[in-house]
Amino acid sequence: MTLLVSIVLEDFRTLWLSIARQGRPPEGRIGSRGVPPEHIVASQGGRLLTICWDTQTVTKEVSLPTPAGFAQVGDALWVASAWTNAVTVLTPEGRHTVTHPLLNDAHGLEPDGDGILVACAGSDAVVDLISGQAWHAEGETVDVTGQPLVLHSDYRSHRIPTLHRALHLSSVVRHQGRLLATSLHRGAILSLEARAVPVLSDLLAPHGLRHDGDGLLVCDSRRGQVLELDADLAITARHGDLRWVQDAARLPDGRIVALDVPDLGRPDRAPSRIVELTTGASLSLPDGWRPHTLRAAHA
Repeated sequence: MTLLVSIVLEDFRTLWLSIARQGRPPEGRIGSRGVPPEHIVASQGGRLLTICWDTQTVTKEVSLPTPAGFAQVGDALWVASAWTNAVTVLTPEGRHTVTHPLLNDAHGLEPDGDGILVACAGSDAVVDLISGQAWHAEGETVDVTGQPLVLHSDYRSHRIPTLHRALHLSSVVRHQGRLLATSLHRGAILSLEARAVPVLSDLLAPHGLRHDGDGLLVCDSRRGQVLELDADLAITARHGDLRWVQDAARLPDGRIVALDVPDLGRPDRAPSRIVELTTGASLSLPDGWRPHTLRAAHA
């Protein structure tokens, strides 16, 4: 089985220390009070890995600037960059870049009919990269600390600390006609309507929402679990006992693989891993690497 994995940071520990020096977040919150120095951001690199899971070997690497979420559409691979606030489209003919004024700390990408949805954590927005249509923090007036929310007409040139966002949207899908997104700050899956409405709460920093048959998978990230949801968003199963589950994917044979990474609030020195949740088989990644998105490659 072939997996695709984006490595968004190659020196997570240095980045985290630079954020930690700026002070702890408020009690019960996760996130940064400020942004890392530009020289640390520039040194992070990034790569997209192709992995043969059966042999647990990396068969291909592509260098990309801090790649985060990605989506495969036909022969094209759309890859978001968390720090450059652009999306690179890789095709057999080469690569080109797509951008939008609301792109900031782009996280999950998801094909959506003729469109491609991207959850933008920095701007509290969801954008369709094809049509340009967007949902942008409707009704939100304060950031996660209760301070007035600063809005911009163009987010691409701004570095926005985690604590200065209202929702921190990390993944998005369209399910039964509704636009659903995970919110790290709300600890919930939100339905993005006239404003954000919780449809599944009591999650800890959720990520990785994606289709799974008639239902959905979602990562209850800080609990270290992958949840199976039915079509009505009821939890039918919980898998894993990891540190922080950044993303997960179901393989064609039913197995679930997940990204086990250091907790954003209390990172340890153990490396990030890709873990198969049934057998416990795992592949450790080099020191400092922080994987972001995991998908089973299309045949």
